[in-house]
Amino acid sequence: MGHYNIDIENCHYALLWNEAKQCGLELEYVKLYLDNKKQIREQLVTYTGLPVDIVKEGLLAIIYGCSGKPYYKYKGELLETTLLKDMGKSGFELFFEHPFVLMLLEERDIAQQTIIKRYVAEHQTKNGHINNKYGTTKSIKGAVCKNGSIHKNHVKSLLSHILQGAERTILDVMIECLDGKKIALLQHDGLTYRECVSRAELDEIESTILERTGYEIQIGDAELLSFA
Repeated sequence: MGHYNIDIENCHYALLWNEAKQCGLELEYVKLYLDNKKQIREQLVTYTGLPVDIVKEGLLAIIYGCSGKPYYKYKGELLETTLLKDMGKSGFELFFEHPFVLMLLEERDIAQQTIIKRYVAEHQTKNGHINNKYGTTKSIKGAVCKNGSIHKNHVKSLLSHILQGAERTILDVMIECLDGKKIALLQHDGLTYRECVSRAELDEIESTILERTGYEIQIGDAELLSFA
């Protein structure tokens, strides 16, 4: 007996890859990261000298629009980004000069625009909103430029809206596949369960998610929580 975490592996990158794939877009370096996340994180830790948690923070920031610039303007004032504060000047520069990170940034830019444009084209409502996969809506007022691209000021919020809908859709299938009475806590990328779930059961849940949603994801092994 005990409490176990059951999480979607590398959730945000997995959702980005799936949404891009549904647009007919193959993200080679994102897939490489999904298949080799431990090794790639270790390489970045060695290259930058940063702790693994900060490297993970940097990789996550890439998805949601981090440009690799250390400063941003706010009300005419030049301010340090949170990532610069966390990494330090040297770590920040080394992280964003790494060839793998540069390729992730390149793929990210293409993926963001492609995914959001698809949702605008296929899921736009009459009142100027887009529905995500879970059915919640968000305004796209001012988001689409005259040339059809998505304005940079709207990319982060719209992509978050899309990925959150995918995440909640997947989570609902996970909930249906498990005993609701044994779910102790819902999390943003998984849940806490009151008993261990076998690898075979988790594999079956992954297959059900693929069948129901079209999302190809991996669920990590059930991890026993310590409350000491």
